[in-house]
Amino acid sequence: MAKSLINLGTSANKGDGDPLRTAFTKINNNFNELYDGNFTDPDAIESTVAPSTDGAYDLGSSSKRWADLYVKDFIFLNGASLEVANGSLLVNGITPPTTGDLKGSVFADDSTILVDAVNGIIPGYIKLETLKTEVAASSSFEDFQLRISLLQ
Repeated sequence: MAKSLINLGTSANKGDGDPLRTAFTKINNNFNELYDGNFTDPDAIESTVAPSTDGAYDLGSSSKRWADLYVKDFIFLNGASLEVANGSLLVNGITPPTTGDLKGSVFADDSTILVDAVNGIIPGYIKLETLKTEVAASSSFEDFQLRISLLQ
């Protein structure tokens, strides 16, 4: 709620201001807002907003969350600084490692087990000689894939 101003009229006792009941309703509403703690206008903050006790208060809750947070430089979270530089997230000034799904096919260390990470299957053990034969006989990559799939 915005602050309710009492219309005092143009001069004393002229009768063009708020009646007493209306004026005191506005006063009560203003005090109720202050005592309820709903008095902070984000557009009017001109100083640091800090709690009176370290770690005692929350900003939002699990059921009443803020929609957006606009921050100029850094966010400090449990001792770590979070920032965005050139479109990349930095944690303590370092780009965190990314993880994701494996794409493509991978051969095991001994090159005898073909792993198809795209389709999520391991066709099984293939003898090196068989693999060499199939590679040599393949006319294209698609032909190679077909030959390998038939070995299962």
